[in-house]
Amino acid sequence: MPVFSREEYMGRIQKTKESMQEKGIDVLLVVQPANMNYLTGYDGWSFYVHQCVLVSLDKEEPVWIGRGMDANGCRITSFLNNENIYEYADNYVQSLERHPMQFVAGIIEKYGWAKKTIGLEMDQFYFTAQSFEESSQRKICQWQCISQLGTCHQESSRAGNDETCWTDCRSCHGCGKKAYSGWSTRM
Repeated sequence: MPVFSREEYMGRIQKTKESMQEKGIDVLLVVQPANMNYLTGYDGWSFYVHQCVLVSLDKEEPVWIGRGMDANGCRITSFLNNENIYEYADNYVQSLERHPMQFVAGIIEKYGWAKKTIGLEMDQFYFTAQSFEESSQRKICQWQCISQLGTCHQESSRAGNDETCWTDCRSCHGCGKKAYSGWSTRM
């Protein structure tokens, strides 16, 4: 059972969506356990495997994605409806043939979010270089510029000079889509 009421979580999500809109983010991929808890109530110690929450401007509730054995923990601790809890099979764990981000990509594609601007928590232990690579290979995230943190609203196709930007801009794929790094759901 979640700690707070559905209304409390929906208020937090609304504030997050307002901040996403201000920053031009359509879908936010949240991987930090504290941020997943803040947005949904999910409270699990399973962050040693890939899991995330997707917040989209065009969907009322977020989507939780994680390992199958952890989905029941999400059902118990979060306010999410069951149809917003997606579980991947154990054959994604420690596999050389598949990666959980491939499963996440399938969910993103299912909802029609693949061509939208996706915000990431790139400076997290739980979003690995391999996660980024898998995202890029599946083209769920076609990066143009990674430069968003706090009050930084500058975009560039080369290294940013704005001192509020803590990470360099990088150009890939040339599609013009943007992904933002380091954005906190608690801003």
